[in-house]
Amino acid sequence: MKSSRNTWHIRIGTPKLYRSVIEDVINDVREVFLNDSVDEQVLVELKTVSDVY
Repeated sequence: MKSSRNTWHIRIGTPKLYRSVIEDVINDVREVFLNDSVDEQVLVELKTVSDVY
């Protein structure tokens, strides 16, 4: 039973981890993107795509 509980945690926890990492990266590159004249809409679209996962 212990392994099935661990599997449940992995299935539920992994998408949250992915979203958290993606959000951190987007937040960290926002200033660099804006300084390089990349439209902020690109970051919005990246976040939208990451919300699918």
